[in-house]
Amino acid sequence: MNTKDRNDGQESRNIAVVLANKILGVMAKTKSEWKTGTISIGRNIGKEPMGESSWLRFKADIMDLADNGENKIHFIGGGNGYYEGTKEESFTVVFGADVTDLAEIGRHLPAIAKKYSQEAIALTVGTTELFKAE
Repeated sequence: MNTKDRNDGQESRNIAVVLANKILGVMAKTKSEWKTGTISIGRNIGKEPMGESSWLRFKADIMDLADNGENKIHFIGGGNGYYEGTKEESFTVVFGADVTDLAEIGRHLPAIAKKYSQEAIALTVGTTELFKAE
């Protein structure tokens, strides 16, 4: 293993630890009124996946954006999705936020998409409705 591979591996581990700490640190936050926001990203650049370090930084940037200190994270997860017929790894954050926070988040997404050579980043905004048992 050469020095570059060791450095890339260490950087990936460091980023993974930071991301894990962010995930664990945001679970108990509350806000009195909010809409539900969902940010979804894919790993591919074109038809090929971006490198591991970039993917971890991309996910961390999305977590930073969703967790502004007041928002409440409801779900964080990953899986596989399809974009324009190509399968790719995906990452999704669902969170509660004030409408103004969601507008601000939306203003930052194009710059993050450009930073990671993405065509787009999905932000869905909605109102959660609870259906109680009868």
